Amino acid sequence: MKIKSGQIIKTVIFLQFILYLYLYLHYDVVSYAYVTIISSILFAPFAIALVKDGTDRKTLYMGLAVAFIIRLLFINHFPIGSDDIYRYIWDGKVQYNCINPYLYPPNASELNHLSSEIIPSKVNFPDMKSIYFPLSQWLFYLGYLIGGEAVWGLKLLMLLFEMITVSGILLLLKIRDMNAGNVLLYALCPLILSHIGIDAHLDGYGFTFFIFFLYFYLKSSDNDAINKIISLIFLGFALSVKPAFLIALPAVFLYEPDIKRKIVFPLIPAFVLAIQFIPYLDTPDLFQALLKFTKNWTFNGSIFSLINAFLEHNQKSRLICLFLYAAVFMIYYIYTKRTRIEIDLYYTYLLMLLFSPVVHPWYAGWLIILLPVAPKQSGIFFAALISVTAVTIMNYQLYGVWKEYPLLLAVEYLPVAILLIRELIVDGGKIHVKN
Repeated sequence: MKIKSGQIIKTVIFLQFILYLYLYLHYDVVSYAYVTIISSILFAPFAIALVKDGTDRKTLYMGLAVAFIIRLLFINHFPIGSDDIYRYIWDGKVQYNCINPYLYPPNASELNHLSSEIIPSKVNFPDMKSIYFPLSQWLFYLGYLIGGEAVWGLKLLMLLFEMITVSGILLLLKIRDMNAGNVLLYALCPLILSHIGIDAHLDGYGFTFFIFFLYFYLKSSDNDAINKIISLIFLGFALSVKPAFLIALPAVFLYEPDIKRKIVFPLIPAFVLAIQFIPYLDTPDLFQALLKFTKNWTFNGSIFSLINAFLEHNQKSRLICLFLYAAVFMIYYIYTKRTRIEIDLYYTYLLMLLFSPVVHPWYAGWLIILLPVAPKQSGIFFAALISVTAVTIMNYQLYGVWKEYPLLLAVEYLPVAILLIRELIVDGGKIHVKN
């Protein structure tokens, strides 16, 4: 008997709720890992069924209700998959006490009077200054203003941003005349539930700004400069949360019809980012921590891991990956036609993740945020398979050993690479949805 898409969608929504309810009742790292992986495996058939046949309004409302109930369940739970939130709270507390967040690392004696039982003892890398851009710092301050050292302050702020993100996705889907149910590709994605909803990674703030960059950009016409300027201001805000959104600028350059706009428009988000640093320009070594992170950190890279296994040299491997990415990036934009900016952005981000030396699971959120309007199987399977990184997180918290597993890297990336090649060569990356 053939199972209908609607049955698959409703069953997975129910199972997602049961799995995360189990996690709520058994809140530990083992349950976190198993729930994240199992729910992510279920996400693949759910997403494929959703993209193929869409869903009715009743199922959409049920899915959104489950998505936000899950988020609310964990609003006062300390994160398990990452301890980054303690850095966010600490930076917010430092600013609350009228101290420049870029001036001292958390373990500096100058900040001893701010110490409590929770922070900065739980802050990772307490000898490093903050790497986060000013807009993020102001959001941390707002979260601390709401909840103090309690995690619910930042999580409540994130919940509000996610509600706005979902609203923005629905607006985008309306512009593209696509099934509104596609919003569940973001809202009910286990990676987003675990790493944005539970762990409250700041990338979630960037997703909100990025979605409204796309909305106003798609809403505009070639003669509508106002909406495009608004869109690029939102892109500047997204850049201010995570610089990874920088690679959206080449797409903006290529989609603009005349040379003046090609030059001027990409400067707008750069300006939005730059002016935020004016209050901090007198800070010594302002970008020291950020440069250290981008120079040395590695985790869950695919092509980088292969190259570095042979070279055994971090910096050389990084440079080779950078050049390879730049070459593939240019080949893609030269040999493909410009039809939909969201499709180009999708492939741009996926390729970046494949060549990056650091791919934390929540980084895949930069791709997942595009799935509702670019529902490609390569992204669907990446969102599902990157969950295997929970094994590394679980073993680190249980045994204190941070270890990557080559077999899991192969499981994670090989299906994605095969699907990506198929999409680019066989069907030219065309989008196949039933509205």
